[in-house]
Amino acid sequence: MFAENRVHPRVAIDLTAQIGMYGVPLEEQPALAKITNISLGGITVQGEQALVRSLRLDRPESQRSSEFMVGFCLDGENIECHCRLVHVRRLSQHQYEWGMRFIYNSAAQKLQLAALIDCYL
Repeated sequence: MFAENRVHPRVAIDLTAQIGMYGVPLEEQPALAKITNISLGGITVQGEQALVRSLRLDRPESQRSSEFMVGFCLDGENIECHCRLVHVRRLSQHQYEWGMRFIYNSAAQKLQLAALIDCYL
């Protein structure tokens, strides 16, 4: 077995998320995906080919430095997080997985998310 070397423990979760390009309001971007796990460090997101096109991830120059906004509801609280794409993995012909790291704009934002995630640990 492999030892878990992550700084922040992952929590398996099934949430619908709205994902959009950073700098554009989420309500103007209809891209939906599924969050499969979350930690204080980031999230794993799954989606289909349409999401790849709408986020412009089909362009080679955008694959490693893309920043996004991810909105989701956790324990009744609407959360919008600034994220940076860390990895992309193709799961099947039409299904993809993205690892995204949170970019916190304030300590308060990090504490709010930590409190919500702690409920699932």
